[in-house]
Amino acid sequence: MSEFRIIQGDSYKVKINFINVDVELIDKMQFSCKDLNFCKEVEFDDVAKDYVINLTPNETATMSECVSDYDITAKFKDGSVKTLVYRKKLIVQKKVNTCG
Repeated sequence: MSEFRIIQGDSYKVKINFINVDVELIDKMQFSCKDLNFCKEVEFDDVAKDYVINLTPNETATMSECVSDYDITAKFKDGSVKTLVYRKKLIVQKKVNTCG
């Protein structure tokens, strides 16, 4: 996963997977952005055996327009913690068009 672009008020469901990371060993995973003071647990899809970042329109609507970075951090069942994605680009843009 690299650049992540968000439009305020839109919903996002992004599947993520990692090479050489056994999902069975992960206790929980978090998506975070320090500049936005935002941290959310990444959901696990039992059927696809993948993790999914699921952002609601209410969550993205409150994000400030900015260019920042995000991390994805995993806490493993053995208690260890590893940052799987570190300081990748995050862009939050103001919604200018409406539909419906």
